[in-house]
Amino acid sequence: MGIVATLVQKAMKRLAAYLNQPCARQPPMVTTDVEELASVLRPGDVLLVEGKTRFAALVKYLTQSTWSHVAMYVGPLGDGPDPICIVEADIEGGVRGISLSEFRDMRVRVVRASGLTEVESAEVARRVASRMGQAYDLDCAVELARSLWPLNRGADRPRSDSAAPIPDTDRAICSTLLAQAFEEIGYPILPPATRAAVDLSLGLTTKPALARPVHTPRDFDLSPFFAVVTQPASRPVVLRPLADHSVVFSERRAAPARLSASVSAIRD
Repeated sequence: MGIVATLVQKAMKRLAAYLNQPCARQPPMVTTDVEELASVLRPGDVLLVEGKTRFAALVKYLTQSTWSHVAMYVGPLGDGPDPICIVEADIEGGVRGISLSEFRDMRVRVVRASGLTEVESAEVARRVASRMGQAYDLDCAVELARSLWPLNRGADRPRSDSAAPIPDTDRAICSTLLAQAFEEIGYPILPPATRAAVDLSLGLTTKPALARPVHTPRDFDLSPFFAVVTQPASRPVVLRPLADHSVVFSERRAAPARLSASVSAIRD
């Protein structure tokens, strides 16, 4: 590794350490009961997290969302009262396993892919867990932030489509780590029309038809393919379910174009 590359790597590590520090802010008014959360989680469930760090504040600002982070419940990976059961991509720690207690005193929402069988959900969880040990894709995160930044700063300079961030298969950011696992089994995160609308609202691209290869936590919250399983500090209750999960899933497998139209109708 050359001198310049070494210096850049050290600078990136320092940036990650700085961004991962707690942000001076008021605690959330609503927090999560992790014991209650444990009672409703299934392998393949996605956890949307509000976050408390400087990086979390930046993500929420740039994506105009409550949620700054996503992780996946993959099932217990060990023994004990609080085993590792969540896989996430952390800006400092990379793709790693953590216990559910890490989310105590934080705001968390759980969403579940509609229409997937237990076997399919378990396969998604397995694919996410298999990437443990990979590094965080800070280059992709920085490029994504740079792509989003001008709109929120009020700049009117045009964006280059060639500057769209491209995820690395050997590294990951939190949302793309999960999205890739779902997409590998043919399950989309957003319909094309919704994805294009979200991109335009964030100023990520000026071409509605241009598909971006990365996702943000907000995508899982807006997706009509994911039903909310539990709200923070509430009884387990399914909110915002799709009209017919089995029909939607079979439509998605057989005809993505028809699925986009049906989902748009449901959303409207």
